[in-house]
Formats: sequence, structure tokens, C-alpha cells
Amino acid sequence: MRMEKTKKKNRIITTVGLVFFIGLFLFSGYMFMTEYMDKKQSAEEFEELAQMVDEEAGEQISAYDRYLPLYEQNNDFAAWIRIDGTAIDYPVMYHPSEVDYYLKRNFERQSSAYGVPYIKEECKLGESDNCTIYGHHMKNGTMFSNLILYEDKAFYDDHKIVHLDTLEGYGQYEIVIVFKTVAYSNAAFNYFDYINFDTQEVFDKYISTCKSLQLYDTGAEAQYGDKLITLSTCEYSKKDGRMVVVARKIS
Repeated sequence: MRMEKTKKKNRIITTVGLVFFIGLFLFSGYMFMTEYMDKKQSAEEFEELAQMVDEEAGEQISAYDRYLPLYEQNNDFAAWIRIDGTAIDYPVMYHPSEVDYYLKRNFERQSSAYGVPYIKEECKLGESDNCTIYGHHMKNGTMFSNLILYEDKAFYDDHKIVHLDTLEGYGQYEIVIVFKTVAYSNAAFNYFDYINFDTQEVFDKYISTCKSLQLYDTGAEAQYGDKLITLSTCEYSKKDGRMVVVARKIS
């Protein structure tokens, strides 16, 4: 009798284990397919958006005419960012009424792990002295992943210019500082809090702190009164690490 109970118990344990592993297998497959479809949809969407822009390629037309179709499709569109020779070639969004709105949403405002590069809510491109633009560091090299390549000064030397176009005009920014920091700790440098430099002293403090963390001397300098952009993405050599690229507007 006891042996029969033991056998029955073992069969139950075996069945439960089998059901568990089948469920785990199905869940893993579901997650894999979800990630694959999200990746595919994200790539297709950005390719379509890039084609819309490229149909009006060249600066023989105004930036307004070139990017108006994107703004009409989604009026959160604020700019188009491009760094030649990298995979960074995306729309930049601005949704000031909700924090991190595009962190997990695509251009159509639908759920997506890839998100879309976006401007920090307190900033206003063209008006703020310094606008922080966030983008994911995706494992497949998309979004702002290529910012990590700026660890190498030789790469910087060949990729100094960030193109940031708005409806108001074509823009070029020269990269002046590349640094790493961490977030959510006492050692963090909250670079994203520097939005307007009301005095020379505030500006100098921001620049000097950035330079204290810089990976190398670019030889480029920013001056008080320059319009800056700060590109930010995750960096995985440290917990909550951040890779940050600061550039000044030159045209």
C-alpha cells in the first residue's frame, strides 16, 4: 500500500514537472517570438520613416518641407538625428506632458521595447541651452548603441559631427566631450539636470564636471552661449552606467 502511494506521488511529481517545463518552453517561445516581431516591426517602421525623409534627399529643399510629413503623422516629432557612418539615423520625439513617454513606445505611440530617441521633458530644442536626448542601447546595435563606439578616440576623429534637423532648419553639432558616468547613486553626475545656464559660473561647472569624467581630450571647446545637445544611452561596464556625448551647435 505504501509503495503504491509512493508510486502515485512520484507520478504526480513527474506530471507536474512535465507540465511546468512544457509551460516554460511555451512561454520562452512566446517571449522569443514577441521580441522577434518587435525587432522586425521596429526596423521596418524606421526604414519607412527614413524613406519618407530620403525621398526629399538633399538640402536643396527646406527642412520644413522635408520633415513636415513626419510631423503631420505624429506631432510629437521634434527632430531627425543622424551621425554619418553609424546606425544612428532616427526621428527624435518630444512629449513634455509625460515622463519617458517614448521609452517604450514606437513612432505610432504603440508599445515597443525599442522606443524612439526622445528629448528630456523639461528641455525645449532651440530654446534651452542644453537638451538631453535619450536613446536605448539595444543588443542588435540599433537606436543609440553606436554611441559606445566613441570610447575610441580614433572613432571620434572620424565622426565628430552630429546632424540634428528640425522643421526650422538643418543643424550640425560638433562633439566636444565624451564621458561615462552612473545613474541612481551618490557617485552619479546628473548631467541631465543642466538645461539652462543662467550664469557663466553654472556653465563652467557643467563643462568642468563633464571634462573630469571625459574618456579623452577631443580638442574641441564649448563656450558660454553655445547651444548644446547631450546624447545619452546605457553603458554596461558598470551597474546603471551611462555613455554621454556632448556636442555644440556650429550651424
